[in-house]
Amino acid sequence: MNLKLGLVALVAAITMTSSAMAMGCRTMGFRFFPAQNDSVSTTSLMDARGCIHRFGSSASMQMTSHTVATRPGHGTLTPIGALQFRYMPRAGYKGADRYAVRICGRGNEGSGCSTITYNVTIE
Repeated sequence: MNLKLGLVALVAAITMTSSAMAMGCRTMGFRFFPAQNDSVSTTSLMDARGCIHRFGSSASMQMTSHTVATRPGHGTLTPIGALQFRYMPRAGYKGADRYAVRICGRGNEGSGCSTITYNVTIE
């Protein structure tokens, strides 16, 4: 295992993380802490197939709810399944878009919600 993969695995094991399912997107990794009621931003690069963002729980934090906080201006953002969202750019659109989701949880450090803002580029 190379050092970069080892660090990613370590971060995923000790903090809350998000992953983007392999459609046509790449999202920069980030950490968020619902018990601290924080806000984070990340960037995504995607094609017309859009992106599914999946959130998971950890040993120290159980995710309890998720909502769309800010709708995108050039596509749709839809909650699907347990703690997943799907972003689809409008047909034929290329350029920048932005949206946000709110993830709530409870755990060892308390409970609260995080807002995650995605700054996306559709190629």
